[in-house]
Amino acid sequence: MDAFVSASDGGTAQGGGGTETMCVGDAGWNAALDGGGSAADAGVCAVLPADLPAFPWVQPHVGAVDASASNCQTTSVSGQIVDMVCRGQAWLRASGAAATSGEAVPTLTWDDGSSVSWDATGLDPSIPAPIAPGAADQRVWAELETHGWLAVPGQCGWSWDQTMDLRDAQGGPIRFMARQGASVPEPTADELLALFGASVQPRLSCTHDALGGPALFHQTLLDQVLETNPPQVIPYGRPTVITTPNGRFGVLWYSRTQVARPLSNTCAGCLNQGPIVGLIASRIAAPDGGTN
Repeated sequence: MDAFVSASDGGTAQGGGGTETMCVGDAGWNAALDGGGSAADAGVCAVLPADLPAFPWVQPHVGAVDASASNCQTTSVSGQIVDMVCRGQAWLRASGAAATSGEAVPTLTWDDGSSVSWDATGLDPSIPAPIAPGAADQRVWAELETHGWLAVPGQCGWSWDQTMDLRDAQGGPIRFMARQGASVPEPTADELLALFGASVQPRLSCTHDALGGPALFHQTLLDQVLETNPPQVIPYGRPTVITTPNGRFGVLWYSRTQVARPLSNTCAGCLNQGPIVGLIASRIAAPDGGTN
């Protein structure tokens, strides 16, 4: 859900570093449809893939010991954790106990006791948990940010921006990455290099027009090209297995830009368009072929 600033001639969607949505008038809308030649050349999407889940870590739990051990910070509203930021050493377990349900699932627990649990609901089987079934507990470095915010207070409920990077050690290669939300930035070139060991370039896939709330949306969908030899394409919104210098990964990635044409005098309101950036990349095998 996106909350938009008022705009008649043009404005930018509220929210930080994510892919921006532009609110435009007739001239801006027509320019977007023209696409400057490039977007138009991509063609119209035959089918718009659904925004599949891209953040499988759930049931956040606040630790009971000194938060300085992992720098975990949380904010709760009516007993629900709506903000959680953790960064530091943690234990990754193949069969831990989920904080809420007690179910034996992969868990990640920071040194202050704060934890999240793996939920594969909606995930394609090609994207596994970042630890093999039956593997011994592993010491890792984990960074998590999850932020809930009200798109329009009293109308739309909570929307979520969530990110996680999981490394074998601080500063080492990334073995698991997840990004999901309307204000979540795309991973940087350095982050992608730490993840795949190769550069990634976006490539126009197709365009799509949609009606949502008080606006029309013109969306440009992007594929991603991994610059290996030969190059490998990660199609928009389709689970894919790729082989990289850093190992074999199961990946789901959807990213789009969009402009919104108001159907009233304002571009404010609750426009339920779902996440604009969604990425999950989980290492299946290390470069030497070994499992996690």
